Amino acid sequence: MVIIVKLRSLAFLSKLSLISDVLTGYALIFECVSTIKLIKVEIMKHQAHVYWLTGLSDSGKSTMCNMLVNHLRDQGRSIIQLDGDEIRAVVGAVKAHTRDDRLALAMRYSKMCKMLSDQGFDVAIATISLFDEVHQWNRDNLPGYCEIFLDVPLDELRRRDTKGIYQRLERDEITNVAGVDLKVDFPKNPDIRLMYNPTMGETETFLELIRQLKELGMVQ
Repeated sequence: MVIIVKLRSLAFLSKLSLISDVLTGYALIFECVSTIKLIKVEIMKHQAHVYWLTGLSDSGKSTMCNMLVNHLRDQGRSIIQLDGDEIRAVVGAVKAHTRDDRLALAMRYSKMCKMLSDQGFDVAIATISLFDEVHQWNRDNLPGYCEIFLDVPLDELRRRDTKGIYQRLERDEITNVAGVDLKVDFPKNPDIRLMYNPTMGETETFLELIRQLKELGMVQ
């Protein structure tokens, strides 16, 4: 009789243990769901920024964009990085270089940035996209928009020419090079204009970018 009582007691304790495990599991699930909801709420509350880094080929857009993205991620910001040349390859528009082609592509970049920023994500994009229509559309449709223009003289761009674009144009191997034989619209009132300074390297230029972004309240 004693043995039976002990067995029943053990069975009862086992059931209690199982119930406890189930309740613990439900508690963990509830905690996870609650955390996800809180994260979603915080993202929705966050005013997303679109950092639009623009300038001619070899002006340093991609370099500054990389440095900015790394800086913001180090601060814990969730930011998506885009690059005009990479998007060209993704959408199959590598050979689209006429003014109309470039304008159509630039509008796709803008709408992609809007789609992402509407979901609460910060976006940094490096792109030429020097068109008045694009600049105005961005200001009208992208809350938190920051236009960063890397203003570098053509002589310096030709000296850098990391992609060989300017040399190929001089040899008549290509046409429609933005800012040379293809008309572009330089930003009239960019939020930040980084003027070329031969005494400043990449690090100094980036620190100047961060200084101005802080003044605008767009980075910490």
